[in-house]
Amino acid sequence: MSDTKIKHEDTQLSPLALKIIFAVMAVAIIMIYVYLKGNPLVGMRLNKESDQYFQNHYSEIYSQFSRSANAYFIKDDISIWHTEKQEYILAEGTWIVTYEKNDNSDTYINFVYSRDGEMIYDSCGEKYLNGGTIYEKLSSQYNIYIEKIYTDVYSYGLPNTEFSYSAILESDFASGYFENTITNKQALGMWPVTTAFDQYTGPVLDINKEYRMEDLAKQYGVVVFNFEDEKNVYNLYTRCLEVREIIEEFDLPFNKICITLGRDNGLYNITREDLFCEDLMEFIKNNYTVM
Repeated sequence: MSDTKIKHEDTQLSPLALKIIFAVMAVAIIMIYVYLKGNPLVGMRLNKESDQYFQNHYSEIYSQFSRSANAYFIKDDISIWHTEKQEYILAEGTWIVTYEKNDNSDTYINFVYSRDGEMIYDSCGEKYLNGGTIYEKLSSQYNIYIEKIYTDVYSYGLPNTEFSYSAILESDFASGYFENTITNKQALGMWPVTTAFDQYTGPVLDINKEYRMEDLAKQYGVVVFNFEDEKNVYNLYTRCLEVREIIEEFDLPFNKICITLGRDNGLYNITREDLFCEDLMEFIKNNYTVM
């Protein structure tokens, strides 16, 4: 009986060993938290540093903005445009501090930092002051405008048309965007979905000027019509005639247009002059493309 009691007492951990185990567990929990949520001390520091950075570098517009979100951490690894290096880097966790324009909640600026608090991306200098916020907003409006026209036309029939057409299929679509290096590649399936932390490659616009969507569309607008027809010259010709009718009926503003069959066959980035040329069939035969 006494031997059993002695053995039991021997297996008990000493107070020091328990303290060490609890300390290791606490450290492990803290490390996991920091990995998933970021170091809160870094976040608190970045709030003040961002305010100071904004005021020092952009004093002329600083009073027009207010910090709308304290520094928050995103664990996901993302490819992000590095403002200083002027190249894309893989950011393994990022801190983001957001400022909202006082008179326009749709206009905001992001300062993005690495996990350790190094500034990576400055959307004020990279995008906002170059007019990128305006350009992207009007580009989004343009897409909505094109989609509505397409839906209305193919829901109720082409006006005054002598050509037959099928009901809209799930894979048939129309879209519009203002072109730049990224949107062109994205439209052709060569680029991932963009984020707020991309390099801005559109035109430099005056942030103090009012721009109309229609005017920018004439300079930079690209319209994409995709039909899931059998891929042949005649079907493409028929669809081109339909698109010409839509353009005339709605006085559609654009700079270039893409008309495709099955997404990967068709005419790409053609001009209004090309689409309305006298011998459209011959033009299609000479420019029909397999991407």
